[in-house]
This record gives sequence, structure tokens and C-alpha cells, in this order.
Amino acid sequence: MSLFELPEDTVLEVPLGHPEYGWFAELGLRWHAVPAISNLRLSIGGVQYPLAPFNGWYLGTEIGARNLADPDRYDRLPTIAARLGLDTSRESTLWRDRALVELNRAVLWSYERAGVRIADHHGEARRFLTHVERERRAGRPTPADWTWIVPPMSGALTPVYHRYYHEADQRPNFYLDPVARELGRSGRLPAAGTETPSPVRDRPPRTTVPRPCVPHFAGHGGAEAPWPGQPPGPVVGRQRGPVAEGRPCALGENAAGAAP
Repeated sequence: MSLFELPEDTVLEVPLGHPEYGWFAELGLRWHAVPAISNLRLSIGGVQYPLAPFNGWYLGTEIGARNLADPDRYDRLPTIAARLGLDTSRESTLWRDRALVELNRAVLWSYERAGVRIADHHGEARRFLTHVERERRAGRPTPADWTWIVPPMSGALTPVYHRYYHEADQRPNFYLDPVARELGRSGRLPAAGTETPSPVRDRPPRTTVPRPCVPHFAGHGGAEAPWPGQPPGPVVGRQRGPVAEGRPCALGENAAGAAP
């Protein structure tokens, strides 16, 4: 197996500007157009494929709220806040939040101007719930990890925040794996004796146990009002956390499945 370096001019990169602040382009920020993943193991029907690269398109917050914003990544928020003239002397000024919004505006605006496909977190959240509702009508639960579905900014403003999801390890699926990671980096298998045990390789699919009903968390003792754009179907309580999607508790039934 061989890996080859791509010439730099074959990788499309998007320079980041801003629809209002001309100085933003002076920061010299840019990001590649296509997210490609090559360090995951694909498991299908008991067969393991350690080198199965794939790609899609970016969600804006992947770039603007994580890659360019995380302190252990590119940590650009302090620089942007300084150029915006924000008070960074204390956290209560919310300078991080304000800088984060402008950085994400810059990412979306720049990609759209360059003609590169990108999605915003509000639109994708609603599209995902449309998918959930279609699956519900077909009698199928939708497996999802709450921590991955809820965007890393403005989470409570999106409808995916206010519900629970069915959790299951279903296959086909991709898994982070040290062998796949080494193949993706170097094209070679790890040296004998250096491979780190993988918690997912050759593991049988996890059995999902149905969870009890989900209680409502209405603010004034009544049924919870749907959020704007909520698809029809059972309303689930607004409690933060990756709890399995389920039916609301019936009158007189508690979360343990019995009358109090």
C-alpha cells in the first residue's frame, strides 16, 4: 500500500472574510473546502475495512466553533475579540460568545461567496428532525448521540436540543481505531506489539434496552408547548442530556413505569 502527497494546488482552500468587517481578511484565516476522513475503520456484516476514506461537506460550526475557536486548536477568539474592540477583562462581558458569532458568520459568508457547499446549524437541525419524523412514521427509532447532534454553539436555539434520541451501536458503522489511524497516516500497519487495543474492533453490536417513559417538564403544570417548527408526534421533556427517545409518561405513571 502506498500513500501520495497531494500537490497543494489541488486542495481547494477558502480564504475567510466577513460581510461587515473588512479587517477580517487581514487575519489570513482559511480552511479547506472538503472534509475528508481516512482514520476510521468501517464495519459491515462482521467484515472490518481498516482503510475506508470518505468525505462530505462541512457544517459551519465544525470550522467556526471548533477548529478555529477551540483553545487547543487554533484559538482565534481572543484575536477576533481584540479586533472587535470587546472587553476581554472578564467572562461576564460574553466576549467569547460575541467573537464566536462573528467568526461563524465569516465562515458561512466566505464559503457561500466562494461557491463551496456548506450548511448552517439551524437548517441542519431542522432537516435532521424531518428525518426523525419520517423514520417515526415508518415505525423505526433514529439512533443518535445527543452530544453530536446538538451544535457546539447556540445549542438551545435549535430544536434538536429539546428532545431525546434512541442510542444504539448499529452497523454498518465507522469506528475510531488505532490500526485505521496508522494506515491513514502512513499507509502502514502498526509495528507488532505496538498496537493499542481497540474497544470497538470485533465487538458484537450493543443490545439496546428500551428505556422507561420520559416525563414532561412543563413550566406551569400543563403540556409543554411545541417549539417553532417542531414536527408532529410525541413531545418529549426539555431535559438536557443524551436520553433515549421515548414515549411521554401517561397520567399517573412515573419514569419507573409504575403509578406513584
